[in-house]
Order: sequence, then structure tokens, then C-alpha cells
Amino acid sequence: MSSAWRAEWPIFQQVADQIAHQLLEGHFDGRVFPAVSELARQFQVNPLVVTRALALVASEGIVEMRPDGGYRLAAGSKSRLLHCELQRVLNEEWPALQAKLKRLGLSTEDLGGVPSPHPRK
Repeated sequence: MSSAWRAEWPIFQQVADQIAHQLLEGHFDGRVFPAVSELARQFQVNPLVVTRALALVASEGIVEMRPDGGYRLAAGSKSRLLHCELQRVLNEEWPALQAKLKRLGLSTEDLGGVPSPHPRK
């Protein structure tokens, strides 16, 4: 995985993004989080990088530190991540897709069955 790190972003931030992505994909279904050393091996980075990434994820309310020094998923973390991901898609990816469709002379209706990009309230 280390070969995929982008130079323009700090590695700890990219690890935090990967942790969030894996959570959304159901890799951390249990409430107890993998050990820092295990995550460091998985991401092929120094454990200090993982610790910093987990601190970032904790500051976003996704994980919380256990009394024994480990981490666990915070209550409601998956729904918070889903909301953040939806906002990111709507703000970053959707406008680019709309512009690309326009250049192709298409609209979202031409795609057939594509749901509205605006979340239900």
C-alpha cells in the first residue's frame, strides 16, 4: 500500500482516510479496533504514523481511546462517515461529473435510473 501514497498529502492523513474507508466497507464491524502495530503492518508505515492518524480520526469522533490505550469505534461513527462521504461526493465529485456529462452532451436523465444527488431530509 505504501507505493500508493500521494506526495501532496501527509501520510498520516492518508492513513486516516484509509481507516475511514475501511470502516465504511465494513472491515471494522466489531467495536474494538485493531492494534496500532497491526495497522502499521497493514499500511506499511511506522506505528507513530498510525498513532497520529488515529488521533486525527479520534478528533473527528470516529474512534475513541480505551482506558488500556487501545481504540474502539465511537457510537454512530459509521453514520457520521456516511454523511461526510455523501457531502464530499456532492461537493467535489458530483460537479465534476455534471461538467463531464455536459461536455458529452448528456444530462443525468440520459443515464436512466440515477438517483437525485440531493439527500433526503
